[in-house]
Amino acid sequence: MEYKDYISTFEKYAERDHREIHFQNEIVKPFLRSVLPELFVEDVHSYFNKGGHHDFSQYAGETSEYISSQPDLVICDNWHTENKISKENTENEVKKVNYNAIVEVKSPFLEPIFHLDPLNYLDTANTVKESGLREKAKDLLRPMKVKKLIFTDTLKWEFYYISDEGIIVKTIQLHNNEKNPFKSRAWTWRNEEAYEELKRFVRGFI
Repeated sequence: MEYKDYISTFEKYAERDHREIHFQNEIVKPFLRSVLPELFVEDVHSYFNKGGHHDFSQYAGETSEYISSQPDLVICDNWHTENKISKENTENEVKKVNYNAIVEVKSPFLEPIFHLDPLNYLDTANTVKESGLREKAKDLLRPMKVKKLIFTDTLKWEFYYISDEGIIVKTIQLHNNEKNPFKSRAWTWRNEEAYEELKRFVRGFI
């Protein structure tokens, strides 16, 4: 995915439809697939577990009561829905999936993160929106098999790695706006090198 296509797709939906699903399916997923062509980038947020052969706990965050925080996307090297061992689905029949990372996407209009410091939604929060981001991030970052999280609203990309030392965060911005540009539609994108940096970091991170 070229940078000009990334920007033009963003601006198309900025003018027409602000729903998260468009930024996820038209920008984030194609971008990741173009950078990681050897891997699967799959939507799991709306996955319907009709057959009962899918184990969400292999990548979903946990709350104190139940597995709840499904990410929007997973990055894996052998995608298959039947990943759960059961009486009907024996270990020999299970398609082993190695989940490399999980991805959470937010609309830059409806629930933006580009203007926030990660600490605003990982530790403390003063608004309802930020509180929601905080709880979502905490759920997704609970100790589990998948130790890598990508959090993005397409203007800012955040990379979280869970290690014994705690949570390591790397941030890459694709815009130069210090304040909310949505009212004026004054988009100020960073140059091509910022985009290339993002691509390089994604490859190294995964």
